[in-house]
Amino acid sequence: MIAGLLAAALLVPGPGGAVARQPGDIVPMPFAEVAGIVEVLREDLVPARLRATGAGAEEAWQRWAAERSAELGERLLRGDEDSIVNLFWFGTSHTSEPRLTPERLAALDRRASDQVFAARLRDLTQGLLAPGANERLAFGRSVAIARGVDVETAGAAERVGGYLEELVQRSLAELAALQGAPPEAQSTLYRERGLSSDTSLPVNFALERALQDAADQDYVTSGSIARVAIVGPGLDFVDKESGWDVYPPQIVQPFAVIDSLRRLRLAGTDLRVTTFDVNPRVSEHIAAAASRAARGEPYVIHAAWERDQTASDEFAAFRQRFGGTIGEPAAAPPEDAGVSVRSVAVAPAVVGLVSPKALNLVLERPALAVTERFDLVIATNILLYYDVFQQSLALANVAAMLRPGGLFLSTDFVYPLPAIPMTIVGDTRVGYGRAATDDIILWYQRD
Repeated sequence: MIAGLLAAALLVPGPGGAVARQPGDIVPMPFAEVAGIVEVLREDLVPARLRATGAGAEEAWQRWAAERSAELGERLLRGDEDSIVNLFWFGTSHTSEPRLTPERLAALDRRASDQVFAARLRDLTQGLLAPGANERLAFGRSVAIARGVDVETAGAAERVGGYLEELVQRSLAELAALQGAPPEAQSTLYRERGLSSDTSLPVNFALERALQDAADQDYVTSGSIARVAIVGPGLDFVDKESGWDVYPPQIVQPFAVIDSLRRLRLAGTDLRVTTFDVNPRVSEHIAAAASRAARGEPYVIHAAWERDQTASDEFAAFRQRFGGTIGEPAAAPPEDAGVSVRSVAVAPAVVGLVSPKALNLVLERPALAVTERFDLVIATNILLYYDVFQQSLALANVAAMLRPGGLFLSTDFVYPLPAIPMTIVGDTRVGYGRAATDDIILWYQRD
């Protein structure tokens, strides 16, 4: 078991922390729980200023937490810039140049790849200068403006082009550094990167498999899941794994989870889903969908995949049935030559089951009575954006959100310290292709 292998590396002897509660909706994590984590976590994994005990320890924590909150805006902006880089590599809505997927780059010689690179950079620059009705280009323009790039006056093309090239080169440097990361760093791989909101369909197949496996082992039972929390549901802008922009930016995970819970007969009759995200853009997107649903408008989701992509039989079947319990087939957008799309109009009543809230899981939690806590909490590809200490804080906040016996499903490993009432009870390994294991969903249970 992963937990057994890493326990000695993460722990020092000591008691756990006490649980405290504060009134209100979203509340700060109680210092007593922070102190409990500091006490048992290996010293070098705790920020130096937080290692001291006694007088001043709580004040040091408050200062540290305030600094983390203050840096959030920069991390979100860097994540938005990463989304623009994905649009540069893979977008087709603003250029006739071929997508620069890893497969395409491997097939091109250096001169040809440089030519395509330059042409795509030129076309994206022009797109940001004159985005028209293209939502992604308009967003890219707004991000450039937020970074202080002048997009209006003479010389704008040169400035925007230079900015985009800097983003691409920064991304390439980050990727090169990540490729050399040792295995023990994999669970905190993106701790220095921007907080990207990008997401895609495949991980939702992994979640469905994990839910089925958990049901087979009686960790969840028929109709037992009524309250669901999804942390960091993301926004499908252009996924970093060679995503597409042939459809508008969309939210996928809340509706995919509802679809899976219904298909597996795990959904309670009063099912509700709450999304928690640090990025206001994600919550605003969900709120706008809910507002339209209140007027009777469905929410259309487009599931896309490359036509020549080799998929496992299970994943291929998931793509074909996706959305079957939450809506009706919808007209697909005009297809790119290399992509297939399955479109689903999610029923307004289903859209109305989802409510967004702002939350920084590392520092905050919703204040819930035991009877209001969640049966299931989900966080996929979220915790790897934080270091071990911050991951431990986040796991403690998840524990406070869960009812006793409730499940937390995560793609990212965090050791449940003695100060955190959580136990790893299983995992699900999923390959989207014919052989490889592409995702591992870990199951944590609230003690």
